[in-house]
Amino acid sequence: MRRPAWSPWQQERRHRRQLFAAEQLSAIVQNTDVAALRAHHAALMPEMKREGITTPERVAAFLNEVGHETEHLNIVEKFGDERYFRWFLGGEWFYHSRGSIMLTWTGNYSPAENAIGLDPVVTPELVEEPEVAAKPAVRFWTEHGLNSYAGRGDVRAVSSISTPGGPTAAT
Repeated sequence: MRRPAWSPWQQERRHRRQLFAAEQLSAIVQNTDVAALRAHHAALMPEMKREGITTPERVAAFLNEVGHETEHLNIVEKFGDERYFRWFLGGEWFYHSRGSIMLTWTGNYSPAENAIGLDPVVTPELVEEPEVAAKPAVRFWTEHGLNSYAGRGDVRAVSSISTPGGPTAAT
């Protein structure tokens, strides 16, 4: 049996509903600094809702990836000195990993411009701010169709797409 269409009132109520609280985000990503997580929470909520990362399975998979990529939402930039980044990334060293789902290489920073409305190629440090970092993370998730894998509970597929060559890609 097909579910009836949501009324405008029901749609508005669903849209305003929180997917999770900052305190829950703290437990999910295993970070006890709830005060610092409030900025991430405020940035992630509208972006996740806009792109349909709203079911328990999708929210859990998305936050799992964000937590993994950012070391429990402790960092939004992978640290290292310029010499390391130059060795690892060559001429693109300035485009080292930043964001809620880390952007690396110019080719990943360029498409993020559409998501954030600013040019991260010119000023890549913008992606370090929680309110900006959430947008390219959700864009990446959506463009790679990760809601469908998350909805089926296929966390291995989500991880192998999000982190190619990562630990779950080979298993």
